Amino acid sequence: MSETIVYQEHPSWLNYAGLLLIGGCVLLVATIKENALGGLLISAIFFILATIFRYRRLYTITNQRVFMRVGLIANNTSEMELRHIRGMNVYQNIFERMLGVGTVEIISAADGGAEVVFQGISNPVSVKEQVRTIKGVP
Repeated sequence: MSETIVYQEHPSWLNYAGLLLIGGCVLLVATIKENALGGLLISAIFFILATIFRYRRLYTITNQRVFMRVGLIANNTSEMELRHIRGMNVYQNIFERMLGVGTVEIISAADGGAEVVFQGISNPVSVKEQVRTIKGVP
């Protein structure tokens, strides 16, 4: 059976709302103080950091396995076949819940610990349910 991608995402931009907000505030304050160029440069650093942090993580669910890749130049990958999944946990604090982001931990049957963790993803409950559906759990 060929492997097909069912879900593939980077963490949500909302996961980096703090960095983006700080960058926007720096730009606003610098513009008011008539130092728009300095503010633009400093706020660009915050936006670039948010972009790097977001794109260094990639989460994928296929019809056979789940895996996460972390890194831009060097990559670390954690993966698990669907048949080895024992359980899943969804974590959201109050702010993440308001923003609709959260963390899904996928737990292995082998050692009982979370081996694949999707952090800062949009709609974490629906992602968990998607894995359950593909795995064939009602």
